[in-house]
Amino acid sequence: LRWLENNRPDLYDRLGCLLTIAGWLAFRLTGETACEPSLAAGAGLLNARTGARDPALLKRTGVPQSVLPPLRRAGEVVGEVQPYQGEGWGIRPGTPVTLGGADTPCGLLGMGLVGVGDTGIVTGWSCTMQTITSSPCHDNESRAWLSPFPLRGSWVSETNLGDVGNAHRWLKDLLLGQNVSFEEADDLAASAPLGSNGSFSYLGAGPMSAPEAGLKRGGIVFPTPLQYQKPSVADALRSFWESLAYGLKSNLDTLKGVTGHDGEVVYLGGGMARSRVFASILANVLHGEVRRSCIAQVSARGASAAAAVAAGLRPDLETAARAQAPAWERVEPDYADALEYQELYGQWKALYYRLQEGQSDDT
Repeated sequence: LRWLENNRPDLYDRLGCLLTIAGWLAFRLTGETACEPSLAAGAGLLNARTGARDPALLKRTGVPQSVLPPLRRAGEVVGEVQPYQGEGWGIRPGTPVTLGGADTPCGLLGMGLVGVGDTGIVTGWSCTMQTITSSPCHDNESRAWLSPFPLRGSWVSETNLGDVGNAHRWLKDLLLGQNVSFEEADDLAASAPLGSNGSFSYLGAGPMSAPEAGLKRGGIVFPTPLQYQKPSVADALRSFWESLAYGLKSNLDTLKGVTGHDGEVVYLGGGMARSRVFASILANVLHGEVRRSCIAQVSARGASAAAAVAAGLRPDLETAARAQAPAWERVEPDYADALEYQELYGQWKALYYRLQEGQSDDT
């Protein structure tokens, strides 16, 4: 907006409404403007504590309040599909349209998580860990994000590990080729021993959350000289999953400190949750029960809960989310493996910070 104001004032003067992508899609379908609170918070245009617009913030950023659309809760009808739009989209005119909310909170809804203290991991292209709270929990150290939850009167604290799915696909394609499936790569990772024969992976997910994101030193570190032990492709693939589990353990400790909730169970969903190897490693690294969703696309499932409310099929969002909770695979930790991972986690974390030593800000 500032760039438009300074460089294209002709366009800036025509500004009518500031929409998120979801709001723009709803506008295209219905002709109505709206924004859901978790989406507005993600755009930086909401007081996350109050769930309302913040005039002081808008004044500092120079965003006129007149261009912001009204707030609508997930499941609340924004409008109906108009005939001239419905034909092009293949949607029947008159169909009610709602905004489901931001993708990662929708992932929690898609796993049926609505209770205070519930902690869920949504891991696909990116990887987030969120805990539902009854009041806003602000992290003064900026390690965790704060956002309204689509359920009224609830918030989430979130840590974000970045583009995990992208890193895994790159590693799989590099080592095995694009024609090898996710499942084949997972079977190969399962054949490597605990600890990946001394290999540690640093391909994006570190012990810090996304507010600390940036270009860092990484790769896969393994013992040398190779004449004593040659790392295998299976070692590299397993080391990736172990690294992700270590990163989640560090971020779970952060969430526990921020929210005060210490749940005994962590729920796992998203495309990367298809890996049974990862679920097993995670249970051992966290030394606690992991419940793996048997349905991967939990964010889309959460959005469908909001659609069910808008269509009148469910009375409210909580009921809709609970009604479509997925089947779970319960993964319990192995005591001996958990102890071994406790030591390996310390080594992985120490080596991560050593890799970053001496790195300039512009590297």
